[in-house]
Amino acid sequence: MFEIKRLDVSSIAKITAVLYFILGLVVMVPIIFLTLLTDRSISFSSGSIGAMLAVIIIVPVLYSIIGTVFSAVITAMYNYFAKSFGGIKLQLDKVEELVNNFAETSSVSETN
Repeated sequence: MFEIKRLDVSSIAKITAVLYFILGLVVMVPIIFLTLLTDRSISFSSGSIGAMLAVIIIVPVLYSIIGTVFSAVITAMYNYFAKSFGGIKLQLDKVEELVNNFAETSSVSETN
């Protein structure tokens, strides 16, 4: 049994920044396109297209910043409470056996 006693705040912040940015894009791009399809009052002038492109970039960036700050705070809180109460316990299995078994079955099926 292993225990996660501490998480690195900066590494989690970097990963969550990228993930939240991608999630923001995944959410915003369809919303903009659905808005274009359903809202007849939007004209295709350069101003409205520019504003929509700005929204597609600004919202994911803000989403990324807010998500990163919250994940850094939660990570710092985890580190604090893990000192007091103990961290998350993990039970890990060796995968060497699984990898070797997979390699053996793959090589047998390739020769047949």
